[in-house]
Amino acid sequence: MGYGGGVSPVQVLLVWFAACFCMALAGAYTMDPSDPLRRHEDARLRAERILSAVSAGVAPSLPVTTSASPSRVYYVTEYGADPTGTTDSTDAIARAISDASRPPSDRFLFVGIANLDGAEIHLGGGTYLVNRPIAIPPSAGNLKVQLPSSFCVSKK
Repeated sequence: MGYGGGVSPVQVLLVWFAACFCMALAGAYTMDPSDPLRRHEDARLRAERILSAVSAGVAPSLPVTTSASPSRVYYVTEYGADPTGTTDSTDAIARAISDASRPPSDRFLFVGIANLDGAEIHLGGGTYLVNRPIAIPPSAGNLKVQLPSSFCVSKK
């Protein structure tokens, strides 16, 4: 059909591709709160609501969100680390790292790299004496170490 007001095959093809794309997106969106696409979409929708509220002159109210998994903060002092730096804290810090490195689920960031869901090793304020190297397992991914502290490394 020509330019006489009919629908061309190209237009039909474009509509068909758009419909397939929309169906593919709808199938990719899950209700699983840990799904990255779901989290991205939820964040985008929250940002749109806040932006529209701000542009309308209304004070935005942020929704209360709850985490799908419990907080995974590991305080080295709870494992016996000495924040005064007078006794060796190597074993206590290593135990905290070992516990934090246990994945809470069977999800992976990459093959062989477990997703630790942002587990956090917290050293708090203090000076810690460490007498030997401490290693973070190479299979640990998405692990944070809070370092507002200083280390004293002995020269044995």
